[in-house]
Amino acid sequence: MSVQQPILDRPITILGSVILTLILASSAMAQEKVISKGLLGSTAGLVEDAAGNLYGTDVGRVFELIPPTPPHGWVTTVLHYFRDSDIDGSDPRGTLIIDAAGNLYGTTVGGPTGKGTVFELSPPATAGESWTETLLWVFDPVGGRKRGKWPLGKLVMDGDGNLYGTTSEGGNIPGCNCGLVFELVKPKLPGDPWAEKVLYEFGAYPGDGTFPGTTLLLRKGVLFGVTTSGGSNKAGTVFQLVRQPGHWAETILYNFVFREGTRPLAGVIADADGNLYGTTNDPDVGRVRTYGTIFELSPPATAGDPWQKSTLYTFLGQGDGGRPGGNLWRDQLGNLYGTASTAGEFGNGTVFKLEAPGTTGGAWTMDVLHSFQGGSDGGGPFAELILRKGLLFGTTGGTAFSVVP
Repeated sequence: MSVQQPILDRPITILGSVILTLILASSAMAQEKVISKGLLGSTAGLVEDAAGNLYGTDVGRVFELIPPTPPHGWVTTVLHYFRDSDIDGSDPRGTLIIDAAGNLYGTTVGGPTGKGTVFELSPPATAGESWTETLLWVFDPVGGRKRGKWPLGKLVMDGDGNLYGTTSEGGNIPGCNCGLVFELVKPKLPGDPWAEKVLYEFGAYPGDGTFPGTTLLLRKGVLFGVTTSGGSNKAGTVFQLVRQPGHWAETILYNFVFREGTRPLAGVIADADGNLYGTTNDPDVGRVRTYGTIFELSPPATAGDPWQKSTLYTFLGQGDGGRPGGNLWRDQLGNLYGTASTAGEFGNGTVFKLEAPGTTGGAWTMDVLHSFQGGSDGGGPFAELILRKGLLFGTTGGTAFSVVP
């Protein structure tokens, strides 16, 4: 299914403003294949190692997807069960990351203190033996909410092996509890403890963003992210954090505006020119349902001038899907790929491609690559996609899948 934007049909009214509907043009639906069933409510994407194995999380587990060796299909293996005991985390939500040695890193919401953890899962020296889990950090009540609590998302690693992430709540701002950005500093000697640094606490001043999204972008030493609310319009922000002597300084790059896209949940990605791309999830406002947008945020030509935001696509909550929740993925031609968690042909979400103007001659074009049918096909995808051997891979609440882009 293809949607070209903007093509005018008839006006409809949303939130008191006139938005022009788009004409749906048919195209061949991409081929989708379920590669693993029985996932337990996964909200995280997949990550690939050097051998082509995929790793992910669902409720209470870290799993591995081993590529098929004909005539056999993909094999799903559970690497770790979280026990929610005095020595383990529980309820992982974010996509894993992997280092050059094949170690996996992730976060949990629960754990020994009920405030969340950051963990490492290391592969065995001998194939077939157990993986080893290490809790790198436990968000604990010793520092109370000042140290952050409930990390929901994906970590990012710098060249020195330090980890960066967000907590959905916590911080030391009076009356806020609005979340923070943290760094876990890798120890210089093996076996020494990791150390947490709080880089920024949200809600620090009137008009600041509050409650950060789940994913950060580390680009040229600068951290970029979103907040789901707050800002000058109380509709969310895009921000950057720049390292300064003794602290990190925040700058709000954009304040979202109601009726033009609000509540970004994931994060942003960047192209070579520093343009940022992301999605808004758009909760219901009043009696009108809104379904999210895809946006581009471009840096100014002159330092200090405002960044410029463009809405590349507005979801209608129909065959095109609605409520995107995960990070986008961008190919070399500038096309954007992602998932929408609701609507679509069967009401269970979609995998989409937003084709860049350079390949179509002027307009961004929405192509629905797959509409989830529910049941054994899965539904409600809420995480980013990855590209592996010419296929897009992702997860739904109950499956892992591949789609031909």
